[in-house]
Amino acid sequence: RSYGDVARAAFGPLAEILTTVTLFVLLVGILVAYMVLLKGIWTPMILSLAVSLNVIKSFDEEHFDEQSNALLLLLLFCLFPLLLKRDLYALRYTCYVCFCSLVVLTFGLASRAYQRNVVVQPAKQVLWWTSDVKEVIFVFPIVMMSFLCCFNVLGVHGSLIEPTRKRMRLVLD
Repeated sequence: RSYGDVARAAFGPLAEILTTVTLFVLLVGILVAYMVLLKGIWTPMILSLAVSLNVIKSFDEEHFDEQSNALLLLLLFCLFPLLLKRDLYALRYTCYVCFCSLVVLTFGLASRAYQRNVVVQPAKQVLWWTSDVKEVIFVFPIVMMSFLCCFNVLGVHGSLIEPTRKRMRLVLD
């Protein structure tokens, strides 16, 4: 039912421990990447909404980090009950939140692309590669999350009521 079980059956108890530690590091990295994305997507929107509703006076660069950290803490508090769920079936409605985040991100990227390509602005030099370790460390969790979203396959398979090959193929497709 889990990667640890597969590793124990194939290679013994030491492999189960190694697999569990590896998955722990992977999932913590993905959680960090998710928090970076959550903060980056929702903070400017919510702060702009708060300014337009006169909840806060302005959102200035000087206090932006404190405001975005406080907002991330509030979002984590709201999402914390979801972290305590035991199976994936309990999270079946979270896809709507993910889809809304994806729509916001897509709209932001499309509008920025329109601004940069249709509305003529002075071109900035594109940074294609960096030698700064801080920039690599900052981007690494986001890149890893984009490639490592299939670690739930065994959990999804175990959550299926009748896990046949055909139904699992449907989930994978």
